[in-house]
Amino acid sequence: MLILLVESKAGSAINLAECLSSSGHVVDFASGARLGLQLAARCQFDAVVVEAGIPSCFDMVKRLRQELFLQLPILVLGQRGALNDVIAAFEVGADDYLRPPVDPREVHARLAAVSRRRWRQSSGLLFAGALKLDVEINTAWRGESVLPLTHTQLKILRALMESAPAPVRYRELELLLWGGDAPAPTCIRQHIYQLRKVVDAPFDTQLIRTQLTVGYRVQLESTSHLVA
Repeated sequence: MLILLVESKAGSAINLAECLSSSGHVVDFASGARLGLQLAARCQFDAVVVEAGIPSCFDMVKRLRQELFLQLPILVLGQRGALNDVIAAFEVGADDYLRPPVDPREVHARLAAVSRRRWRQSSGLLFAGALKLDVEINTAWRGESVLPLTHTQLKILRALMESAPAPVRYRELELLLWGGDAPAPTCIRQHIYQLRKVVDAPFDTQLIRTQLTVGYRVQLESTSHLVA
């Protein structure tokens, strides 16, 4: 895998590059967002790893998605564990956010996981935790169990799985389902309730989670800021 590493600290960049290289990756290095964008425009990278502390980090990620139209995995290495930083990274198009302290071995593992998820999406299948969705035949499974979902429920579940692990905001769901404002303030909550009855109620673990003041997400791992 050819990886673009955008990191302002030379020592950290060298350590991470050595770890990734020992795992069979080839690493190119940029010391800032501007050079990173230039390299991304010229070379066909397989993934981008960017340090959140560089100036214009989130703007760079946004431009990789919206101006260069790159669909490669993008990982952000956080300097802080603040929830606002995590949400901001996902909103501009990052696939994953690693909270500090960052272990190079975890970067390698998460790159591999995101790459597998994106490959499955390109093959018509979405995977998020225990959930699988075949977008060609509009059929979803939890484990080995087929989920009897309505058309609307499938639309919501697909949005949640495509966004995972980031949340889907309330406004995004309104636009998805009605193209504008919901008919009533409780409509989204009612749809999520019905979706949970199919996806979660028959099982021991709840996967459809509420992220307070933000929206809903599929739970891939346990985090303290998620509530039922």
